[in-house]
Amino acid sequence: DAGGFCPRATDSFQEGLRLRGLRVMKGGERCEDVFNTIKAMVRLPDIVELDILSKIASNNVLIKRAHALIEKYGLETYERMNRKLIRYSERLAREKLRNIADGEWRSVTYLEHDGIQPNLFKIQVTAKKKGDHLTLDYTGSSPQAATSVNATYHAAMGCAFAILAGRLFYDIPWNEGILNPLELILPENCIINAKFPAAVSQGMPAGGGIVVFAVQDVLSKMLLASGEDLRREASSVFGWSVHFALPVGIDQYGKFFVWPIMDECAGGMGARTYKDGVGTGGTIQTPKVRIGNIEEYEQRYPLLFFY
Repeated sequence: DAGGFCPRATDSFQEGLRLRGLRVMKGGERCEDVFNTIKAMVRLPDIVELDILSKIASNNVLIKRAHALIEKYGLETYERMNRKLIRYSERLAREKLRNIADGEWRSVTYLEHDGIQPNLFKIQVTAKKKGDHLTLDYTGSSPQAATSVNATYHAAMGCAFAILAGRLFYDIPWNEGILNPLELILPENCIINAKFPAAVSQGMPAGGGIVVFAVQDVLSKMLLASGEDLRREASSVFGWSVHFALPVGIDQYGKFFVWPIMDECAGGMGARTYKDGVGTGGTIQTPKVRIGNIEEYEQRYPLLFFY
């Protein structure tokens, strides 16, 4: 299906290319045979090539800056500071957890469609907090779907990390350390821990997106049961409430196009205990969410915005 998401897929082999550990650069040079192969198997070769090149460019920037630090301070100091930063984040995360009331809280949310027909799926999370340790238990969630709305273990972990990092540990450096006090219990073969080769291409906006809501909800319940300062950080659930809109077709120049409209990322933020929400709070799982300019949209795609 055009657009990257494959609603009709019933296994992962129907969801496009499966590329595992494929080298696209060697010795600083492009592997042109690999680029040409990938470009020949996609509908938008120029756009896909730019996607790959942008990842290469970001890696190059990280490598350059890491090398600059190592040259300035030495490899031993660089590695020691990395380990220290992880321990620092873990210590602060555990301190914050100790300030939250001990207890057990539960949230149940629902996915109302499987991408083909209106089937109902339950995602249940129970948060158990004791001392400086937090457990998120997803026992009770629906079995995996026959379609592509399933999420994988790492998607569920990423969704939990995004909410905890953005809502609870926002003032702590984000790294492995803030995950160390967290335990995830994910039953196998459920909609947010699907077993290969289950279809998973819609896992993030579907199953994973519902995990986001559930973790937000249960976290706010934890905060509301704690001291006044933490109560002020609780809010109602917010984030996207739709799948991506994906217009597909032939543009005004006779060329094929597909466009994932990201405007749903400009949604409002939920109300807090002391104040209304924010009209354009973005999506909670995307710390630096952006949407494009209407002028650029209309220049690049055959759509016209009225308001």
